[in-house]
Amino acid sequence: MLNFLYFLKRNASAGLFILLYGLAFLLLVSERSIPGGKWTRFRLEAGSWLGNSFRTVDGYFGLKAENRSLHRENLRLHHMLEKRAPLHVAVPPGFEYVPARVVNRRIRSGFDYLIIDKGSNAGLAPQNGVFGPEGVAGIVAAASPHFAKVITLYHPDVSVDVQLQKSGIQGFTQAKAEFFPYILITDLPYETNVVPGDTIVTSGSSYIFPPGIPVATVRAVRTDSINKSRYITAVPVTDYRRIRHVYVSRNRYKKELDSLQHE
Repeated sequence: MLNFLYFLKRNASAGLFILLYGLAFLLLVSERSIPGGKWTRFRLEAGSWLGNSFRTVDGYFGLKAENRSLHRENLRLHHMLEKRAPLHVAVPPGFEYVPARVVNRRIRSGFDYLIIDKGSNAGLAPQNGVFGPEGVAGIVAAASPHFAKVITLYHPDVSVDVQLQKSGIQGFTQAKAEFFPYILITDLPYETNVVPGDTIVTSGSSYIFPPGIPVATVRAVRTDSINKSRYITAVPVTDYRRIRHVYVSRNRYKKELDSLQHE
C-alpha cells in the first residue's frame, strides 16, 4: 500500500491525465446508452470520489512532511535542554553538567550504586560528581562507553567535602553500615554550633562538585570527647529508591588543580 502511494505521488500528473482521458472516453461511449439523470449522478459521484482520492494521497504525504518537521524541532529542543544547567544550580567556571537517566540500582545497606545511561562516549569518567533534583547522589566509580556506575553516599568508598550551610564549617561525609539509613559528617570542630534540621551542602573543596549543592539534613549531633570533635548523623536529601534523572558534573580544571595541590 505504501509503495502504491509513493508511486501515485511520483506520477501524479501522468496518473491524473490517464484518469481524465479515461473518463472522457467513457463519457463519449456511454453518454447515449445511460439515461441523463443517472449519467449526471454517476459523473458527480465519480468526480467526488476522484477528488477525495487525490486529496487523501496529498494529505498523507503532507502529514508525513509535517511529522518530519516536528521531529526535527523536537530533536533541536532536546539538544537545547541537554545543554542547560539544572534550574537550582549555577554553572561555575570549568564545570559542565551532563544529563542522564537511572536505568538500574542497588539500594541496601552499604556498597549501594546506581547505573545511568551515559558513559565514556558522553565524556563521563571516574570521580565525576552526580546529583539529582534534590541534591548529591554520589560519584562515578566506573564508565563503559554507554553506561556508568555511580556509588552512593551509603557506599564506604564515598567521601564528599561538605559544609554547614549556615556557618560554612567544613567536614566530610562517611558511610558506615551500622548507621544506615543515615550517613556521618565527621571532622567538625568541637565548638561547632549545629542543631537537628540544619542543611549540609557541598563545599567545592574537592573540585568534584560545585559548592552549594544540598547533601543531607542533620538528624543528631554527637560529641567525641576523646578527639575533641563533633560528628553528625544526617539523612541524605536524595531518595535513592525514587530518583530517575541525574546530572553528572565534570570539572575540566580538576586535574590541573589537583596537580598544584600536590606539588
